[in-house]
Order: sequence, then structure tokens, then C-alpha cells
Amino acid sequence: ATARVLIQSGADVNRVDLQLLSPLMHAVYGGHTPLVRLLIENGAQVDLVDRTGKSALVYAAGSGNVEILALIVDRKVDLNERFQNDLTALMWAAGYGHVGAIEALLASGARVDLRDNRGMTALMMASGQGHLAAVRKLLESGADKSLKDRSGKTARDHAAAGGHAEVVNVLALPEPPRPASSG
Repeated sequence: ATARVLIQSGADVNRVDLQLLSPLMHAVYGGHTPLVRLLIENGAQVDLVDRTGKSALVYAAGSGNVEILALIVDRKVDLNERFQNDLTALMWAAGYGHVGAIEALLASGARVDLRDNRGMTALMMASGQGHLAAVRKLLESGADKSLKDRSGKTARDHAAAGGHAEVVNVLALPEPPRPASSG
């Protein structure tokens, strides 16, 4: 209610604080879905970035709040935008193990095997943190488990280094047969 009054009084919905965080980013980070909706409806820019290059999309992916993520994705943002260290929203969601966010991003067109500045993929990040469900979802979505980062490590190596035996076992399974392409 307070935000609605402030907006009606002419408050700038895109004014940033000293960290370059917008009201939208704060609302996303706090998980305030109705406030996110209100801000977007009143002209909040979803593509503003903070000092580290994170946008509302990245904050939504990192929070795992699928409803907020959908509100931002509906604004036709670049799902493969890069922020600090060339990370993407999908990598951020995978690193936190947010399967719902991973599904939503992939369904909306996020690319599964993009790499950050260390050569890491979303699968490597989920594997290194031991997020089994996220690893399975990424594999089902076509993530390439044979890719290596700049130090020569695969997703399985990252899982092993973290002591995540179940993830190691899933990554050791043979690839399912791919349907033959007709053409």
C-alpha cells in the first residue's frame, strides 16, 4: 500500500541506491511478488544492473522464486545476459539448486551450456554444489557433461571434489540414446 501511494505521488520507480540497486531489485531479492508486479506495471526497468552487473533477472533466478522470475521473463529480457565473471541467470539458479528456476529459464530459451570466464557451465556449478535434482534437470535438458572448464575439469570432477557421491554416480551413467534425426 505504501509503495502504491509513493508511486501515485510521483516516486521514481527506477531510482537506484548507492549499490545501484533499484526498488525492483530489492523487491525481487526480498521475494515480494505483489510489489514486483506493482513496480513492473508502473514502469520499473527490468534491465537495470547493480554494481556487479546483476539485474532483476539474476536476482530472481538466485532466489528461486518462479512466480517473480516469470514476471521478469515476460518482459522479454535477455535470458543469456552476462554479469560478474560472465555468469548467467541459469548458472546462478543452478549454483543454488533452484530446479523450478532452471526449468523456467530453459523453457523460456536460456542456453544450457554457456560458460563463464572460468569455463564453468550451469551443470558444473550444480554438480560442484551437490544439487542432485538440478543436475538431473540440466542433463534432461541436454547439458553436455563432457565439457571441461579452463582447468580441465568436468562436472563429474567438480562433484567429486565436493564429495557429492550421488551426483558423481548420476554423471557416470551412460548418455541415453538420442533419437535419430530424419532429414
